[in-house]
Amino acid sequence: MPLIPLDSVLSSALQADSFFCDMFGTIWNGQNFYKTVAPVFRALKKRNKKIYILSNATVRSSVFFNKTAAYGLEKGCDYDDFITSGDALANQLEHSYFEQITNRPDYRFYVIGRPNPLLFHTIAAHQTPVIEQAHLIYISGLEVDETPPLTLDRFLPIARQALKQGLPAVCANPDYVAFHGTEKYLTGGSLAKWYQDRGGCVYWTGKPYSFIFGYAFSRTGAIPETSLMIGDTLRTDIKGGQNAGMKTLLITKTGVTAHALATGQTLSALCEQENVQPDFIINSFA
Repeated sequence: MPLIPLDSVLSSALQADSFFCDMFGTIWNGQNFYKTVAPVFRALKKRNKKIYILSNATVRSSVFFNKTAAYGLEKGCDYDDFITSGDALANQLEHSYFEQITNRPDYRFYVIGRPNPLLFHTIAAHQTPVIEQAHLIYISGLEVDETPPLTLDRFLPIARQALKQGLPAVCANPDYVAFHGTEKYLTGGSLAKWYQDRGGCVYWTGKPYSFIFGYAFSRTGAIPETSLMIGDTLRTDIKGGQNAGMKTLLITKTGVTAHALATGQTLSALCEQENVQPDFIINSFA
């Protein structure tokens, strides 16, 4: 796992035509882009590289286009596309991927966590505010009223009721934690893992699962063999990218891995725990 300087991301030695970058913890700290992101992206574009932001955000990517522009990255100029797990889930819903769950005309789904009307606008009529009427639960972002919970306690009563009813769950963000600046908070994946660990059926969308990578390749025309996945999380970014046939580059000084290392864990132990080895390592874009 060679540690390489940031400038080497620009090197043709990486032999990548397409760069897929995670968002949170990799190029974004929850408040702003890291300082070298724009220069690196622009240098890559000058070399005719394709750049795609690939995020486990549960919202549709259109939400981010104006946001990235406001912070100095223009879609179509500094990067080519922004792809979210929300986009991938919407694609699954549009193509009846969950037909084994939703093939009855009266099915209803219940949302745990933040409302997400843009994601569900095509099936909004099937949403219910009453868990007892639901055939499916959707585990959304856990930031309700812009206040991230420090624990899962506020969601466990409804999750236990869903378990009691034997409801399958859909989770579009497999991340367990995220960071706003230096503040750590739980994401939907942590509740989905709690649910699955207790026998609940969970349908996962997002990194590291294969559907989002297949969707991203189909949407962009990129191919795995000449693509590089850049991220801060071994479990989702690196393992997911390698399982999809991509080379991978791990960020170690920002995001999830940085916080794990700050607790005294070693990178070799973290890699062994996740059974994955990144192809390249850099400190950060910060």
